Amino acid sequence: MQLEPIYYEVAQLLRMGNPEQGLIVLGRVDCDVETELAKKYHIRKYPTVAVVQHGLIRWDEFQGPRNVESIMKFLETHLNDPVKEIQSKTELDNLVVVSNTLIIGYFTNYLDQEYKVFRDAVRFFGPYGDFYVVLYDAMRNATLDGEHRIVARAKYDHIEEYKGNKTNTKELGMWIFYQCQPMVQEITFANAEILIDGSLPLMILFHHKDDHESVKLFRKTVESQSTETFMSVRFISGQSDMFSHAMYHMGKSEEDLPFIAFDTFEHMYVLPNFTDIEVPGTIEQYIEDLHSGKLHYKYHEKELLDALGGDVQETTRIPESKFKILKQSKHRYTYVKEEL
Repeated sequence: MQLEPIYYEVAQLLRMGNPEQGLIVLGRVDCDVETELAKKYHIRKYPTVAVVQHGLIRWDEFQGPRNVESIMKFLETHLNDPVKEIQSKTELDNLVVVSNTLIIGYFTNYLDQEYKVFRDAVRFFGPYGDFYVVLYDAMRNATLDGEHRIVARAKYDHIEEYKGNKTNTKELGMWIFYQCQPMVQEITFANAEILIDGSLPLMILFHHKDDHESVKLFRKTVESQSTETFMSVRFISGQSDMFSHAMYHMGKSEEDLPFIAFDTFEHMYVLPNFTDIEVPGTIEQYIEDLHSGKLHYKYHEKELLDALGGDVQETTRIPESKFKILKQSKHRYTYVKEEL
């Protein structure tokens, strides 16, 4: 089905039904013409419908049915205010962490610039938490210190306060995102349908189930990356006993653990040495090579050298993706659950 007429109908509905003109703007990009823009946002399939905010493209790319109702529902989730206002000291004291991390911002009133930045950061980076705000002007009868601050309250009463710049949306947003969801997630067959939507290539650490040190090192390294690097791939870790079939197709076994590979949902690329990630700039360079096509070229170059210098039957081949079978199928809401 052609998306363009549906897209224009959505724009008309937004114009008529949205009192705050300009709150959300629909645009279109011809990626064959605007090649640099397509490269910047890693657009690799058409059509792609996604939300760009603060110069970054959100992860939750639209993947629903191509009709007006589905696109409007997708956009409405970005228009809704995710921050709930605390009305009393009693309500504040009774907040309980159920499953998601609680993020609580304390500000004077709605006009505070820091409050506006907090809302923007939550909209963009925080789909997995529960978000609240305490406005001192509205709670004058409560005994509160009036200090502007943002805190995260997780399970087991762990509380962490944000110490960064409260007027920097990206910096605050990354802190919120990290509090709500680790930057590196362990993939299982139970959560694969959430982690693997095909919008971003995967950078996967394959490790033994008892190897916690390698996972810690990988997470620590990933956490040090820039926002742009972090938003351009999805970082996950996987236990070798669950993904032995994928390892086999890459020519790897338990003896090769730990190692890192990219999966683009077309091919898999094994990186040379796991400990290289400790060298500053290594991950950024690997990701840049992936998106520029240089990594793919290097593999083809090795294929050619192997073919010229040895038995063609034993030449190196770029392994095909094994994680693509965990993506949404063409039936949209069904997933393949066989082992990779």
